[in-house]
Amino acid sequence: MYNIIFIIISSITFILGLYYYIKNLKFKKDAITTSGEVIDVIEKEVYSFEEKILYYFPVIQFSDQIGNEYKFSSENGEGNSKRNFIGKKVEVLYNPRNPEKAQLKKGNNFIIVLLFSMSLLFLFFGIIG
Repeated sequence: MYNIIFIIISSITFILGLYYYIKNLKFKKDAITTSGEVIDVIEKEVYSFEEKILYYFPVIQFSDQIGNEYKFSSENGEGNSKRNFIGKKVEVLYNPRNPEKAQLKKGNNFIIVLLFSMSLLFLFFGIIG
């Protein structure tokens, strides 16, 4: 009985991983790469195993092809000091038709890797369980 549950969970996480992978591929296909700069940091409290951890999410400013400036907050946070972020130059991907849709070029695949890994883990338990 548990085998079927693990296989169902594996299928769901695989489908979610595939969805985010395809969505990311489509975004990258049309995106333009430019340079940006971290101008601020947003602090968020995250609880992990009943322990409060501060994560820092950079706010990046960049210019599009015609010189309009945009800002966005990265979805990729780190537990390092915020001093390591401000002033840092980063590569940015943005949609030329909608420059507000932007993301860091590096490190935006974590959720995809996590979902595919979880899918394999649940499949393994479904097969051996």
